Amino acid sequence: MCCCYANTSSVASIVPLDTRKAGRAEKPDEEVKDQTSTGRKRAARMYPITDGMTCEWSGLLFAGGGALPIVGCDGNIIANTKKPIGDTLPGAIHHGPDKSTLNNTPNNVHRICVTCHNRWHTLNDPLYGERPEMGMPHLPLSGVLLPHDSETKASDKQLAWDAQYWRTPEKQRLSLPYRLEEQ
Repeated sequence: MCCCYANTSSVASIVPLDTRKAGRAEKPDEEVKDQTSTGRKRAARMYPITDGMTCEWSGLLFAGGGALPIVGCDGNIIANTKKPIGDTLPGAIHHGPDKSTLNNTPNNVHRICVTCHNRWHTLNDPLYGERPEMGMPHLPLSGVLLPHDSETKASDKQLAWDAQYWRTPEKQRLSLPYRLEEQ
């Protein structure tokens, strides 16, 4: 089950939770009844997707962290929509490498395209297991948690390799290394 929330309200900037003007005070994590829903709503307020944004993982070699980071897309434009509009893809608010939706810290919440979102979950979901009890981190079963790397860029050759990897039928993909390592 995906831990992320694809559609959010369209707000132009990040609004920290403690500066909201309307509504009641935020409950402490230990008092939340539905951590998945509450965490997603908090993330949507803190990290809104605005129409015309570039996917935050665009061009990254180790995007998303987790058990197996992905190679980011090649500059996908995203919007706060459920369906593609021309070349613009729906955006997704993604929690990871810690999949706990209550962990809305920078470098754990990302505004990304659905292509990157689906690829990350395809590679990582089988390595995480069931969602833990309320408020606990949701980490890979192996205990290996790689951080999201927002700095290291993929080369043109690595981006091309990644595109070919995902075009390859899934059963044939199993015999390929996921990432092209350049010497």
